[in-house]
Amino acid sequence: MSLDALFPLTPVLDRLRRVSSITVGPDTGSTDVTITALREENLLEAAAVLSAALATETFTETTFHDRDGRFDRALRRIVELRLRTYLEVGQPVFVATVDDRVVGVAIVDRPGFRPSRLRLVRSLVARLPSTLRLLGRADWPGWYRVYRTATPPEVLPTATYTLEAIGIDPDWRGRGIGRSLLEAVQNLVDRDPGTSGVYLATTDDLNRDVYRQFGYETVATKRVDGSCVYHMFRPTDARESAV
Repeated sequence: MSLDALFPLTPVLDRLRRVSSITVGPDTGSTDVTITALREENLLEAAAVLSAALATETFTETTFHDRDGRFDRALRRIVELRLRTYLEVGQPVFVATVDDRVVGVAIVDRPGFRPSRLRLVRSLVARLPSTLRLLGRADWPGWYRVYRTATPPEVLPTATYTLEAIGIDPDWRGRGIGRSLLEAVQNLVDRDPGTSGVYLATTDDLNRDVYRQFGYETVATKRVDGSCVYHMFRPTDARESAV
């Protein structure tokens, strides 16, 4: 039996992040934004921004019920643990700041990366009250739909990066933050001579149209019981600029 079967919250959050790409345009204005790698000193602020974005996503609403302040705090603690795991193992996490305030986060998986399940389980056990709170509010039929629709398609080429999530502070959406984060991700991927491109998934038609402006194309669409996920891929030679 796999650790996934023993501890189902880990793959649920994996799938939730994978379909939790926040709308990045169109811009209503521009601002001076700095993109840096995640650091220990801004990890808690980044977790707050990303968990707030996840809490409003369609798939979160499908998978969990009775979302309130306690749920939001539990989700933030779990996201904090996941970001800390990525920081410890050196996986790419980009943070957008304006005047030293975190306003956006993007999580990227390098080709072939799989986080240590044992490490994740230990982290989640360390936050046992938060873990149990999320598990107790899970809608298991919704969880199953997440699994069926969010699994990456087999048509993806090898050596593919995965854009797990982009989370933007609601007060800063439409001001070029998502655009700057996407450009940072694409620059990372394009500088890697051994990769074929970057993959993402989204549940939103508007998101799909925006990602097309960045060179992403839909390679698969999965629909189950009213749930729909667009699986998109951008090859390394797709260097069109967003309009």
